[in-house]
Amino acid sequence: NYITYTDLARAREYSIGDTVATAWGNATGYMLLSWIVVKMGMGIYAVNSVCAAIFTVGLMKYCRNQPMPWVALAAAIPYMVCAVAMGYTRQSVAIGFFLWALSILRPGNEFKYFGLIILASFFHFSVIITLPLIFCTREKINWYLYPVVGLFLFGAFSLFTQIETSGRSLVEGYALIWEYTRTRGSAGGVLRTYLNAVPVFIAFFFWNRIKMISTDYKIIKWMAIACIIAIPALSFST
Repeated sequence: NYITYTDLARAREYSIGDTVATAWGNATGYMLLSWIVVKMGMGIYAVNSVCAAIFTVGLMKYCRNQPMPWVALAAAIPYMVCAVAMGYTRQSVAIGFFLWALSILRPGNEFKYFGLIILASFFHFSVIITLPLIFCTREKINWYLYPVVGLFLFGAFSLFTQIETSGRSLVEGYALIWEYTRTRGSAGGVLRTYLNAVPVFIAFFFWNRIKMISTDYKIIKWMAIACIIAIPALSFST
């Protein structure tokens, strides 16, 4: 369906406003990229090249930040690169920005992480669930951050109810996408969930060593917990 996005942008009267409206808030970045590429006289190959470049930069930055960069890259090649990045273009851009954000997630870089995750959400909104990892950067969280986060969430929700695309608000667009997603199925969903869970279980036996060699052990811990929670959550999925 990625070619469909590019074909939509080929229409001579197709404006940047139409691009944003068609995206319904979930693929805004991809639609804008397709629109820019088409206006430059290029096609889907150029779109794929830009997406691949963003993913590759994010992956390289993350791997370079690991204790054993080449091992991290080797682990990423079989599935994340060959299956995910080569098969799911929009998702790969979101993953690339997410990995880039993880590589700089340190005390004092919270706003940079936030900005990269927002960029990622323009390609696939589901990545927004990784925003709470910001709190893993500090030993102690100041009390005033909780009301600030609450006000931000309230403001974002209010903004999304005001912005309209294709005659409906972004919130209504996301609800429509959610309802559509509930009717879809993924034959490989169970397998992918266990692909994540198996190494997590193994890592528990080496947790003390992980804490010694990696400064990202808090992030690893919460992502591992998410992988474990995903197993019982399969019973509620489609």
